[in-house]
Amino acid sequence: MPGCPQCGKAVAAQTPERIVERILADHDGAKAILLAPIVRDRKGEYRKELNALLRDGFVRARIDGEVVELKADMRLHRYKRHTIEAVMDRLVVKEGVRGRLAEGVERALDKGAGFMNLLLDDTVVSFSRFLHCVACGVDLPELEPRLFSFNSPRGACPDCLGLGERRAIDPRKVVADPEKSISDGALAVMTRTKYLTYTSVRVEELASLVPVDVPWKDLSEEQRQLVLHGAAGATVDRARSWSGKHGEVSMRDRVRYKGIVPALEEAWKERKSKGAERFVGEMRCPTCEGRRLQPVALAVKFRGRSLDVIAGMTVDEADAFFAGVELEGSEELVGREILKELRSFSNPTPASRGSCARASGSCPRSASAISPSTARRRRSPAARPSASASPRRWARASRASPTCWTSRASACTRGTTGSS
Repeated sequence: MPGCPQCGKAVAAQTPERIVERILADHDGAKAILLAPIVRDRKGEYRKELNALLRDGFVRARIDGEVVELKADMRLHRYKRHTIEAVMDRLVVKEGVRGRLAEGVERALDKGAGFMNLLLDDTVVSFSRFLHCVACGVDLPELEPRLFSFNSPRGACPDCLGLGERRAIDPRKVVADPEKSISDGALAVMTRTKYLTYTSVRVEELASLVPVDVPWKDLSEEQRQLVLHGAAGATVDRARSWSGKHGEVSMRDRVRYKGIVPALEEAWKERKSKGAERFVGEMRCPTCEGRRLQPVALAVKFRGRSLDVIAGMTVDEADAFFAGVELEGSEELVGREILKELRSFSNPTPASRGSCARASGSCPRSASAISPSTARRRRSPAARPSASASPRRWARASRASPTCWTSRASACTRGTTGSS
């Protein structure tokens, strides 16, 4: 089920025919109301819109969660947010009303500009001709196989390009000795004159934010994060003095403290500083959290689990997971053959066990330990595609991609088919 990468709510994009099939399969026998959204959580009286519904022949509307009869010159509270849905039809879902249901769905989608809702008691199920999150207003791309491959520019995380890691300032390299205090040299960026490199802040000036005479390991996590990454509204008082033509000059000012890591990132990326480059390391991508796919792909879930979680299972874990899966309603149309193939791998015939053992030594024992975390191979710098890499270059880079239990499973199944 596709989901919104921002709020996590399920979203769907389907043809009217597919919507009808899903309603009949998933809600057979239920009392339902077909709704066309007119206004979504916006302020206003909406007298014009309500009168237009009445002129178009609509008798009822669902306003702010309550189904009411429409009347002439209705108006809502001007300064409150309202949601208005036109009631297209009320029916009991069953095969005998397929034609009426299809007509209602078509009308609801047309009236709702491609969107419609199905009201079942107190539950609302949303449908759309587009992949669109009504709550966040986010339009999602069409789901296709490339979207779920980190070896494709279509599906790879835009920040790490599908690697799960990216070169960035490593905070662990910034902390030289956690046993020491900041003033005694806990941070590798401190100079002999006790400046924090690239931040234009002295150690004694940092004392207004955190204790600088306490060992680094004894500082709280919040204090360490403040030193390394800064915080909104964090400022320090600076005092500067120098000798000029007319004598000694001094100045005091208050400046924003942006943190050591952001300062190093700026020096490394924008000014190409060699000094800052020594603090660079391979870090887990903060955008995908090492999961390698773009947020839209990670928001698609099956039984509450995203693709990276399922692909990260060992074969034993996957066997237990899919053994408990029972396809319901419209899922049967899509997943029946896939589930059948997965279960045939988990429970091979005696003949297939022999071919599987010949292919991998001992199939049950070796396969049970396979997962991307144990099989991952690091890509060399030459194999890492750039942001502007062509599909052909992405394909070359994919040869170094990690092996997961799904690929081993399909290979084992192909061997079994060939031997039989």
